[in-house]
Amino acid sequence: EEMYKSMHSVGEQNINIQRHSVDKILYSKPSALNGEVCRYSKLCVLSSAAFVEAFVNSIGWTEAELRTDIGSDIREELRGTKANRYISLEKKLELYPRLIRLDGKSPIILSDEKQKKEPFISFLHETKELRDSSMHSSPGKAQIWLPPQKWLEFAQRSVKNSLGVAKEFWKACYPNREFPTYLEQLNETTLHNNACARIELLAKCIVTGK
Repeated sequence: EEMYKSMHSVGEQNINIQRHSVDKILYSKPSALNGEVCRYSKLCVLSSAAFVEAFVNSIGWTEAELRTDIGSDIREELRGTKANRYISLEKKLELYPRLIRLDGKSPIILSDEKQKKEPFISFLHETKELRDSSMHSSPGKAQIWLPPQKWLEFAQRSVKNSLGVAKEFWKACYPNREFPTYLEQLNETTLHNNACARIELLAKCIVTGK
């Protein structure tokens, strides 16, 4: 977001300069910022998708370690495998609440397209698909050659999608528990403000050398 603001600021400074008088250094600034916006936005999408996987895995593994009332087969599934094969993220999101809850039910249904709901639809069909395409690009996957504005929009939506999925998954597993305090209760505003504060602190450190 800061890079995007800087890119437009540099562009506005150059708007009145004649094209023939713009030197290579002046032109390189918005070009470099353009690339940085796309790069950081793509990393945000990748990190958002990775966060959901890590969050789901951490809950499954914790249950596998702490529960004494489950069999070895369920323990194996909570650790992410079944018959020595890895369980997909989509399957974990639907399966783990059923394994964790005392009533054995899962309010998350992803195996049936007609029963899929938000924010899982947006996360799986936008954030995760963009992540997959960025890691293993091919003609049949999501388009990743995008302008900075579009990448920034995807980055911002990926955060909302991922936090939304994390919240729904947590509620599905633990309907009577508050959201985890170690993750600022998955509050987007608080997390965003924390990130902005870190950026401001880093900027001051760079300027002052302290």
